[in-house]
Amino acid sequence: MTDKLNTMGTNRLSILVLILLLPTSLVSAQSVISGRVSNEFGEALRSANVLIESLSIGTSTDFEGNYSLQIPSTHLGQTLKLTAQFVGYLTQTREIVLEEGVITDDFVLRADLLQLDDLVVMSRNREELLQDVPLAVSAFSGRNLESRQIETTDRLGQIIPNVTFNHSGSLAGTKSAAQVYIRGVGQRDYLPVTDPGVAIYVDGIYMPRTVGAVLDLVNLERIEVLRGPQGTLFGRNAVGGAISIHSRRPDAEAQRSIRAQLGDDRMIHLTASANGALKDGLYGDVTLALRNREGYVKRVHDGLDMGNDNLLAARSSIVWHASNTLEVFATGDYSRRRENGAP
Repeated sequence: MTDKLNTMGTNRLSILVLILLLPTSLVSAQSVISGRVSNEFGEALRSANVLIESLSIGTSTDFEGNYSLQIPSTHLGQTLKLTAQFVGYLTQTREIVLEEGVITDDFVLRADLLQLDDLVVMSRNREELLQDVPLAVSAFSGRNLESRQIETTDRLGQIIPNVTFNHSGSLAGTKSAAQVYIRGVGQRDYLPVTDPGVAIYVDGIYMPRTVGAVLDLVNLERIEVLRGPQGTLFGRNAVGGAISIHSRRPDAEAQRSIRAQLGDDRMIHLTASANGALKDGLYGDVTLALRNREGYVKRVHDGLDMGNDNLLAARSSIVWHASNTLEVFATGDYSRRRENGAP
């Protein structure tokens, strides 16, 4: 009888030890990828983006250029593509085999002579170099977004860590209604009586509702995304962060451009723009955009094409240099959507 009790006690003790060791083994199976992102001169690149696109995992570097990514143990042994990118520098992508423990991988990014060397932002309501801003901010020039084929704001989440930007077409009945989250803070509801959790500004003008916040990024100078509460600088409804969109201002250089894109479901996207001097000291530009695409599903009872695109947008702005100390900037835009909603 005593031997049986001792055996039962030993078995219980073994089970208890296994239970206690189980969380430890799970934690040890976690992989951490860390390192530093710098330029060719060894200077730290703050707010550089480091991400694994296939897993939708990403982060930004700190003030010293350091980053750290925690990868779930379910991906051990897989070959993953680790990407580091920063405005004005060539993007680097490397393949790594995920192993247990800490993996160190440093990036040295080279300057891209085809991009702006120094990106000026206004994240703190004054002009500063992106490198000098002590905030968690990601900024992209219009040319950089164009090269990545980011044509609407709901695609920003594809390239910016900690940001989820989708349209709520299945709920609101229109793909112009936005669902924006930064670091998990945002607002899902599209009703006009609810306030967003992420503030969106276009040329300094606040957009108070989520409906209409999915914008076409045409004639864009840059876009800035600030992560974390920004109530001090951007007021209410910036608990999750703020997105600031800046249009390109017209100048004296005469420019004309036409761009066409074709795709599946009979997609056609046309963009035409013109810029130049209207007279001495007065400059203007105009941009027209047209996008049509058939839907991807038909409603059963009447065959209506659902999820289609039918967009017409126009944007124009003028700049008047009245004197050496006075500049007048005015802009206007028009957008018309005719769609059957997304299922």
